[in-house]
Amino acid sequence: MIGRSNSHIIGIYHTHSDESYVPSDGTDSIYANGGIFKVGKVFDKKLRDIGFTVNHSLRPHDPHDVNAYYRSRRTAAELLQKKPLALFDIHRDAVPPQVYATSVKGQDITRVKFVVGRTNPNFHANLEFAKQLKAAVDKKHPDVVQGILIAKSDFNQDLAPRSMLIEVGAHTNYREAAQRGIALFAEALPSVLGVSPKAPIPTAPESRGAWKAVIWGVLLVAAALLGYLYMNTGSVEGAVDQIRNLFSRIKRKE
Repeated sequence: MIGRSNSHIIGIYHTHSDESYVPSDGTDSIYANGGIFKVGKVFDKKLRDIGFTVNHSLRPHDPHDVNAYYRSRRTAAELLQKKPLALFDIHRDAVPPQVYATSVKGQDITRVKFVVGRTNPNFHANLEFAKQLKAAVDKKHPDVVQGILIAKSDFNQDLAPRSMLIEVGAHTNYREAAQRGIALFAEALPSVLGVSPKAPIPTAPESRGAWKAVIWGVLLVAAALLGYLYMNTGSVEGAVDQIRNLFSRIKRKE
């Protein structure tokens, strides 16, 4: 079970490690290295940027058959030993593209769907967790959650009360849209898990602007110094000689 912890750990794994996205990956299944791993990596990075510690397992559990959840159970149990705040099993669905396709702020994304297994002792806790997740995402990014599905299975959710299977788009959607969708979902997690997100890191353009300001400041100081020396010597050559003499004295002191 998920234990008490002062850390901000999230666990991620993929029971169906072959799942892929036809428009982007060229097929719906890539043995042991599906496009779903790339979706998980975007989720991982976004969570780290927010301030979480992420344990992301890329262990394959192929083949994609009825025993896949038995094989992934060991992975889930190992991730739970780190006492994460939540554990996510990332999948993609197998339905027509319009079921998940949508647009947020002019960008094509896929929605996400939460799947809760009703045949496990943590059913009510996991269902409540799914409802909390949906409410948080709906508040921050309306229309990103496709819904909550209650299915006849346990999906290894008997291992923890905050264990969630997430469908991120379908095999008919573009993987890039799924990656954008799961990144938006990640932004809502701090409010559900009681974690304060990190302050945003200055972007590269802002950093370049700061360097430009420093360079301009140095140039202005140099110009002012040269102007002062010119006024005292009466010529550019004299000002340059004064600067050379200054550097010579500094070198002798060293």
